[in-house]
Amino acid sequence: MAYKQHFIEWFSGKQLPSYWTQTNVTGSGASFEMKDDSSQGGGGFKITPTSSSNIGEIDFNNKRQFSQTSSMFIATARRNANPAMFSMGLTGNITNADTNRILVQNDSAGSKFKLGSYDGSSGGALTSTTIGVDGNWRNHKLELTSSSVTLTVNNVLHATRDENLPASTLQPYFLSKGGENGIRYMECYNT
Repeated sequence: MAYKQHFIEWFSGKQLPSYWTQTNVTGSGASFEMKDDSSQGGGGFKITPTSSSNIGEIDFNNKRQFSQTSSMFIATARRNANPAMFSMGLTGNITNADTNRILVQNDSAGSKFKLGSYDGSSGGALTSTTIGVDGNWRNHKLELTSSSVTLTVNNVLHATRDENLPASTLQPYFLSKGGENGIRYMECYNT
């Protein structure tokens, strides 16, 4: 059981704080850049993979402080370019597709936001919402309990999953695939 933890990141300043690990998950080409100005529509941090198959990610380098049965993930993010995709939430280790994790994904191929849950053994699945993919900034909230995970976007509940819930502690992450994606706020805590 993870103890009470509360983490807030505003993604401001000249560089990403050193507790974040920047990783090229797939391929070797992604740039990581703080945009503390209006060029990204409100600043924040952006990850820009150099090709459609490359993936860049920030995470806590497997320091998993958040509970698999009672935690919250909140973030403000947007997909800046097409055909980019972002994925963010709480994870065990993103390099394994079946790892323990909960996520919200903005996938241009599927044309809708999705909620995902993975339990580390039998894999997991994604549940589509009715929210279309675009370049707008949105507030996303994932709430994980012992029996379900919910996705709320801009204060409206859009999806619930009660299968394939994580079985071990988690860390926050933000991932960009295939093009530029931005994030300007993240909050995680155990409930």
